[in-house]
Amino acid sequence: MKVTWEQRLNADVLDEDLQAPKSVEQYYKWVIGVFAYAKRDTIAYIINSPCTIKRNFKANVLGGFSDKELRSFLKAACNEQVTWKKWIIYLGIYTGARRGELVQLRKSDVKLDEVSGRYYLLITDEHESQKLKTINSKRKIPVHNTLVEAGFVEYVKSCNDRVFEELTNVEIVTGWMPHHMNSLNIAPTNELDHIRSFHSIRHTFITKCMSEPNININLLQQIVGHEISSFGITSNYTHKVTNIKNLLPIIDAFEV
Repeated sequence: MKVTWEQRLNADVLDEDLQAPKSVEQYYKWVIGVFAYAKRDTIAYIINSPCTIKRNFKANVLGGFSDKELRSFLKAACNEQVTWKKWIIYLGIYTGARRGELVQLRKSDVKLDEVSGRYYLLITDEHESQKLKTINSKRKIPVHNTLVEAGFVEYVKSCNDRVFEELTNVEIVTGWMPHHMNSLNIAPTNELDHIRSFHSIRHTFITKCMSEPNININLLQQIVGHEISSFGITSNYTHKVTNIKNLLPIIDAFEV
């Protein structure tokens, strides 16, 4: 898939591959010094320095999607003939999982909880080539009823090992998403000039869940794989829930 330079610059790069804006600024200052030295009259290796343009090293602000835009994604997914393109959107919207976590899913990672009778995703690094961003990333995510109704469980049962056999790396999703958004007339930035990408689906999931009244932040953190905050409570009382039924209220309250 061909990607323009603009799309490459605005690509949804993995968090672990990003350098902090402050670090980039420091590197740039070092490069300025190198070229300034090379330009000195006593050195004269170069005539002009390429580092004369001022750079903005502020971090890009990530924007979310509106409910209307989410529904547009889902409508397109319903008619999508390429299976990974359909389910990567459905899963992103209804689980809030990271792109990399979804790409590396195995058939055995989709499990049935006997107590609640609900399916859930096990986000893990137990299989070959699976990786997790942090220790908190290893978790269980209940499968939303909408995913079941759309046929996700049946799709998984038809898989051999990997849920998305065609997705050999996350860059495939990265390169596809801008084209997909463009085909749906969804702008790459919102009205506040915040950048939107596949990761914005996760951002939107968390934001929507946070807006629910009486939200249990501790449970939401466990679902999305964030570090669990104690909120002043002794850390011994702040631990991960292993019971799927305790996580269901968060997932079931999510609507598009």
